[in-house]
Amino acid sequence: MEMEYQVGRKPRFLCFHGYRTSGKILERELQQWPEFVREKMELVFIDAPFLAQGPPIPPAVAEGNLDPPYYEWFQSNEDFSEYMNFDECIAYIEDCMTRIGPFDGLLGFSQTNHSEEPRENYDNVKLTDHTRVTHARASNGPGKEGGLC
Repeated sequence: MEMEYQVGRKPRFLCFHGYRTSGKILERELQQWPEFVREKMELVFIDAPFLAQGPPIPPAVAEGNLDPPYYEWFQSNEDFSEYMNFDECIAYIEDCMTRIGPFDGLLGFSQTNHSEEPRENYDNVKLTDHTRVTHARASNGPGKEGGLC
């Protein structure tokens, strides 16, 4: 489906929160970005499709004492060698992009921060019918010094 883009509008970014947090938590975390950056784009925050199957991940939750629910994009075994509900996650993202889009870009924070992570499980994933997305920013979350990368 071809979507109309308005000339002169702010670019819209669909924002994906990190592991066992929420769109509300990411929105709060991104308030630390300078206003002159945030005012140049429209950020749209969504929650992952699955309720977290474990405790929330500090420090994001501890900093603001944000109440549940917390969410996961998909699940994995303990060593992150197998993933569950990944295809359902992609379908959910595509549905969100269709229902509340269009979007110019995607902004996300990694659900897992493991260097041994079997990336072949998702390196070749492609979203269908959303070819106008021209910008993407992904981060593994807090660096060694803390704060969002």
